[in-house]
Amino acid sequence: MSNLRETNNITLLGTAHVSKESVKEVEELILKKQPKYICIELDKQRYDNLVNDEQWKNTDIVSVIKNKQFPGLVMQVIIASVQKKFSFTTNSEPAGEFKKAIELAKQTNAEIILIDRNIKITLNRIWRKLTLFNKVDIITSFIFGSDDTELTENSIQDIMKDDVMELAFSSFKEKLPIIHKVLVEERDEYMANNILELTTKEEVVVIIGKAHLNGIFNKVKSNSNTHNNAELDIIPNKTLGTKLANWSFSILIIGLLIASFVFGDYNVGMDQLKQWILWNSSLAAIFTLLARGSFISAIVAFLTAPIGAISPALSVGIFVAFSEAIVKKPTVNDMANIFEDTSSIKTILNNKFLKIIVLFFVSSLGGAIGNIIGGSQLIKNLFF
Repeated sequence: MSNLRETNNITLLGTAHVSKESVKEVEELILKKQPKYICIELDKQRYDNLVNDEQWKNTDIVSVIKNKQFPGLVMQVIIASVQKKFSFTTNSEPAGEFKKAIELAKQTNAEIILIDRNIKITLNRIWRKLTLFNKVDIITSFIFGSDDTELTENSIQDIMKDDVMELAFSSFKEKLPIIHKVLVEERDEYMANNILELTTKEEVVVIIGKAHLNGIFNKVKSNSNTHNNAELDIIPNKTLGTKLANWSFSILIIGLLIASFVFGDYNVGMDQLKQWILWNSSLAAIFTLLARGSFISAIVAFLTAPIGAISPALSVGIFVAFSEAIVKKPTVNDMANIFEDTSSIKTILNNKFLKIIVLFFVSSLGGAIGNIIGGSQLIKNLFF
């Protein structure tokens, strides 16, 4: 097999996660090697999701939003949706090679070793490194992306020689190289470290995506790495520049409002304040309704948009998502069909779970546009 690499007692197999051929290769290798340990490119959470298809159905989105895990959940939905799409195209089972490895481990009494970094840490490291515009770009591409590209199993294996997460963000590799660094290079190090911890002379088989094959093999063979896993598990703090950027527009708006009271009079200041709130709140509420949010969520958008505008930590999108999750809580059926329903705008908005994700971004967008228009009106009225 061309996707095999061997060093001492360790054999690495690079797979395509949406390929029936990879499932066969995994079976052939494990039956031939009869390994004591089978390392697979999964963390505990993804392993649990893989062996328990009901896991998604039990997601409590209200708790997710409360615990500030919403961005990570959005990223997971994008990744899993891409996986579903490509597995359907190739008529293969999602992550079928991992399922086959787990099945054969039970048959041969091999021990499964989960070597990948926790998906939440990986996604949070990406999220922290992306700008607001980067995040909007990714989400809009997910929602409005075209399904017209003709895909075959061969084209997927030739072009997408990587794992599901890398596949999900493949179109951003050129303009957002940081994604490739976090998804591939960092995880190469992380998984190599876990493999090297297996100080054994017994046979070891490693099942990983093709994108990681050479990187991990070279690190395992040389028995060296740049970072330890404790370093790679750290979620970076927001930089001073990011914090200042987040607060800059808020400080500008607050300054303009204060200036309206100082250089005008009370009536001028109040008129300016009312005008700014009207633009900000109205557009947040209108965008919420356009995305088919509930009337209550639209009211919440109207009331909280000004708060989000002057406090980046309290986004109107979070308030709206939380409100919608309570008013129209996703059903078990919504959760069961979450990946199939990402195929079109209509099915996305008909799925209560996916609609909450859309409302989070759409209401924030409406508030941001209203903030810009309202802010420009403040400047115009104050200086011109």
